Formats: sequence, C-alpha cells, structure tokens
Amino acid sequence: MAKYRKVSVQIWNDEKFREFTDDGKLAFVFLLTHQHMTAVGGMRITMAGIAAELGWTRERVSKGFKKGFESGMIWHDEAASCLILPNFIKHNEPENPNVVKGWKGALELIPECEFKSRLYSVLAEYVKTLDKPFQNAFETVSKPLHKPFRKPEQEPEQEPEQEKEGGGAEAPSPLLALGEFGNAKLTEEQRQKLETKLGDKFHAYIARFDRWIEELKNPKTGKLPAKYQGRQAYLTIPNWFESDSEKGIPNGLRKPNNTRPESPNPRYVAKQ
Repeated sequence: MAKYRKVSVQIWNDEKFREFTDDGKLAFVFLLTHQHMTAVGGMRITMAGIAAELGWTRERVSKGFKKGFESGMIWHDEAASCLILPNFIKHNEPENPNVVKGWKGALELIPECEFKSRLYSVLAEYVKTLDKPFQNAFETVSKPLHKPFRKPEQEPEQEPEQEKEGGGAEAPSPLLALGEFGNAKLTEEQRQKLETKLGDKFHAYIARFDRWIEELKNPKTGKLPAKYQGRQAYLTIPNWFESDSEKGIPNGLRKPNNTRPESPNPRYVAKQ
C-alpha cells in the first residue's frame, strides 16, 4: 500500500462529514489513512478489527460509523468483511495509466460482495472523465463477478434427474446481507427496487432496520424473540417510509423504539 495518501482539506466543508460525531470524524480519517486501504478505496476489515486497532468498544465504533453508513459515505458488508469508501478515488486520482492498471491487483484484495461490484461501476464511470490513455488502461481491469458461495455438488451425475423432479424451477435469488450487522437481507432485485423508491434515503433506512433487528436480539443467544423472527426488510422498510412521509418525519432518521417495536403495514405482511 502507499506510504503516503492524499486527504482533501475540503472534507471539513462537506455537509455530510460535518454531521459526523467527533468519534465518527476520527474513525473516518482512520479509514482514509489506514495502511491496508487500497488505491481504489476498499479493504478487508471488520468492525471488531477496527475496535481493536483503535482501542474502542464495539458499541463506540458502531455509533461512530452510524452517520457514515446512513449517508452512504461508507459501504460495509459485515458478512464479507468488506469496507468501501465510494468517494475515495475522486480525491486520490491516478497519476498515470500504470496506476489504473494496478487497480486490478487492488480489487483482488477486496472481498467479493455486492459493494465490490458497485465499486467497479464507480471506477468505470470515473475513468470516463479521464484522458484516453487512462481509459485504455482500465480495459485491463477485470470486472469482479459477485457470486454467492455455492457448495460443490456431491453427486453431479444426478443433476438432470433433480431438475426434472423440481419441474425446472429456478433457484431462489441469493440474499445480500446489508447494514453494519448484516441484518437487512435483500435480493439484488429487491435492493434495486427499494433504492429506486427511497432515493438518497435508502442507506438511512437500511441502517435503521439493521440496528432495530440487532437491538431486538437476545444479547446472550443472539436470537430474535419468536414474534419478530422472519421480519423482512423488503416488507418493513416501505411501511416506515410511507408512515414517515405522512407524518412529516425526516425519512429514515427516526430511531426505532424497541420498547414498542414498529410494525409493518398489514398490506406488506407476508402470509405465514
């Protein structure tokens, strides 16, 4: 990794960054200057690892990154141990085409997940603003394929028979574990629909649902109470969004009250 890194002084003028807590600002600069941060703004790290490095509690780290997750300035997939700063490349521009070619190696260091694929799209759009030599260099950078882990087939010779018995039904879409704790589980299609519906409030609602589920869990067993098991982000978040809009509450910014858990609109509740 680079021994030196650029940090724009304009960060202190950024409206979203100013809303961070003092811990949040320190933690964000910690990420910007982390020795394992790659040239494309992504790295393999966990919240527990950050807490250990800073000497903080896990709760302090979570509170520090809260605004970063909600604003979309930090993308984090806890299950994949992947953390990405999507605006990193705008402030650490490649000095020459060879640096762009080096992005291939940088991407290989980032765990496979949906956020990694989205980072590639960010890089692809950014390169379009550069001169032709940089664009040509980017052609050598392979697009990461986000594939869910699949257990190898034990008896591949039986696949044709199994497909026949299953009536040719398609396999269910893989779920993305979004949010700091990975509690907001959506398919890629569901994520796209929600992001279209919620716009720039998408990350705030994902963070809100993620924290709500985490706080409902039994601290000893890590399990949800029976009546909350099966609660789905795709069914609950639209109800919150509509309710907040009707009441004039800033979308996604209301903190869930776990002493009186929020219930999804009946028309969104899946039949059991």
